[in-house]
Amino acid sequence: MKKLLSNPSRIETRSQSPDRQGMILVIVMMVIVLISLAGYGFLNALMTENKAVYMRGDELQAENLVQSGVAVVQALAAQTDQQRQEFFEEETAAEEIYKGVLVYGESDSFFRGRFTILSVNPQATTPAKFQYGPSNESAKLNLHAVAQWEADEPGSGVNALLQLPHMTEPIANALLDWIDTDSEARSQGAESEYYGALSPAYSARNGVPLALDELLLVRDVNRSILYGKDLNYDFYTDPNELSLQTDEESSESLEDDNTFPWTWLLTVHSAERNENATGEPLINVNQADLQQLHAAVTESLGAAWANYIVAYRQYGQAAEKRDPAAFSSAQPVDSLTMDYSKPVQFPINNLLALVGTTIKKPAIGEEDEVIYASPLSGSGSGPDDELTKLFTNLTVDSEPVLIGKVNLNLAPAPVLKAVPGMDDPTLEAIQSARENQSSTDPASRQHAIWPLLEEAVTLEKMEELIPYLTCGGNVYQAQVVGFYDQTGPSMRAEVIIDGTQGSPRVVKWTDLRMQGQPFPPELLGAQLDESEFESAGSSSTSSSALD
Repeated sequence: MKKLLSNPSRIETRSQSPDRQGMILVIVMMVIVLISLAGYGFLNALMTENKAVYMRGDELQAENLVQSGVAVVQALAAQTDQQRQEFFEEETAAEEIYKGVLVYGESDSFFRGRFTILSVNPQATTPAKFQYGPSNESAKLNLHAVAQWEADEPGSGVNALLQLPHMTEPIANALLDWIDTDSEARSQGAESEYYGALSPAYSARNGVPLALDELLLVRDVNRSILYGKDLNYDFYTDPNELSLQTDEESSESLEDDNTFPWTWLLTVHSAERNENATGEPLINVNQADLQQLHAAVTESLGAAWANYIVAYRQYGQAAEKRDPAAFSSAQPVDSLTMDYSKPVQFPINNLLALVGTTIKKPAIGEEDEVIYASPLSGSGSGPDDELTKLFTNLTVDSEPVLIGKVNLNLAPAPVLKAVPGMDDPTLEAIQSARENQSSTDPASRQHAIWPLLEEAVTLEKMEELIPYLTCGGNVYQAQVVGFYDQTGPSMRAEVIIDGTQGSPRVVKWTDLRMQGQPFPPELLGAQLDESEFESAGSSSTSSSALD
């Protein structure tokens, strides 16, 4: 005690020391706060994850909505001509079939999912060149066919490509060098030697590409020419898209009549089944067994046609092709006695070669030379139903699938003009007849001979064109949009469906979700309240322009 009193500074120091027992409470409170924050963060993460799961579920549902639309296109591609005709006789409005089809939910439920099927239609009269439903790839120019035309008759492939907008002779020759099978560069063309000197270097395919996107590798082909200026794939070029073009691209107009991106005019997929309207194989007039051929044609068209077709294969066409005097003096083919032991010598490359022609049976022993006339006269083309029967039942091709024929009813002018033998007067006559289609029974235009039946072209011109034309096609392209009536994710995909063999299959799928959803809800067929329509009216794309 005396020591403490003798050292007062020590006593003062001890009395001024803070009381450290309260720190425990502070530490406990801090721990509680940290635990609370951690719990809140964990709960917030759970809520975020929950929202993400629901959002992903909605996205998956939107993808399934698109798949539902794709299944509709596949069903269409699988139908026969007769099934398709019967279906559209009952359901005439494409909007009722392809627009705003309800898949998920009931019509009076809050959450409803739908799909709409759209496709390009270059001949649409509105600024947005689209239609409801899929488009037929046979309305485009097939690069497989172009390569074959060029191989059969040099120069015809170049002439066909020159009908495309913004096509030049150097680009046409470079494109043909890309798709032909040799490695020799054409005049003004480009082969692997040219592409090998680029950086990075690559080689020409020397074959038809699997997709049109590959054409960007061809010399002088750019995106604007191939795809156009429609960056979000809504079939319409709006001012915002025009402002994003380079000066060079802006100087190229793709908005004029009959001036479209190449992807609207070219394809590598068009094909059709070689069958009749009910899905049965056509009779191949070039088959080897003449007796079997005679029996099949007799059953479908009668003995006269059977006699003439078999005799044509044996003796060929008489030198005086469509000579009215020789035709009128010729013997009826019904009186011809068939001799199946006579070997086949001549193919039939064109069914119209059987119309208005004659065959000459040479003298054999004591028998004199005899000329027989076709059952169908070439003057005035004869009865329409007789000529139609030929194309309804017969074919000159043995392949089950025919590739690259151009659909006469659907192809735009640049594609029709690319067909070998198509001149300006014939093109004008066909276009004029198509514009007056409202007064014509659609069933009468199921075969590509309808311009002849309607006297728009001559028999000789029709015979020149018919190998390249069709009114069918079993490959379809479509843009399918999956969406909700209420706010929610949407999904878009562009697909090409091949229905030529077996179950229709998707040969190309392009995911368009990164391009956004540019279509107004009313165009897609969404069922919204008025308030929702008003809020949706702020879309960057004008619905009036699209409609």
